Amino acid sequence: MKSLKKIHIVLTSVLFSNYLLGQVVVSVDLNNYVYAKVENPISIAVPGVLNKNLYVVAETGVLKDMDNGNYFLIPEFPIANLNIFEINESDTVLVGNYQLRVFRIPQPEVFLAATGSPENNSVSKGAFRASPYLRFKYNDQVEPLIKNIPKLISFKVSYEKDDELIETIIQGNKISNEIVQEMINQPEGTEFLVSEVKIVTSYSEKEGQVISSTHKFILK
Repeated sequence: MKSLKKIHIVLTSVLFSNYLLGQVVVSVDLNNYVYAKVENPISIAVPGVLNKNLYVVAETGVLKDMDNGNYFLIPEFPIANLNIFEINESDTVLVGNYQLRVFRIPQPEVFLAATGSPENNSVSKGAFRASPYLRFKYNDQVEPLIKNIPKLISFKVSYEKDDELIETIIQGNKISNEIVQEMINQPEGTEFLVSEVKIVTSYSEKEGQVISSTHKFILK
């Protein structure tokens, strides 16, 4: 029986932990995962085999061969199965397979552009008037994988005025001049809440999804 060659599957730009799977050695950082429906860069190598003689198949999702052992894996949730073959002069031989855990892209944080970041909840009225837009921020691990900024469908702005809750649905990512002026006219220290943010991404359903992220801010 022909012995299996050692296979190394390496997620780019990470540290590695090793464990033995039969006669196949797999190297991968167990604290890093691939994400569903976006391009995850990976590299695959078999010692003693030229990269051009490797043929790798993803059982689900899409695997793009970028040459020289580099690939973009666009997996489906929740598991990606990779089968690695060696192509030689007389045959194509399965030399190993590997299963990757797939996670959904975490939801982005939302924030008012004029605040500069999700952590900042205070903005001047002048800055708000100049830039009344909603923005997104993903975590540092996911950010490099996002090719397209999510398209914002709508969101809700709410605040209290004379003991009455005012709620306004905003279409798109910009608060209209009329609503901006109304908000600026509120007493200093009034707290505004952005919620029910609906977005469409390259990996979400076509009709969009309402994310749980919210953003509170005050105008000064």
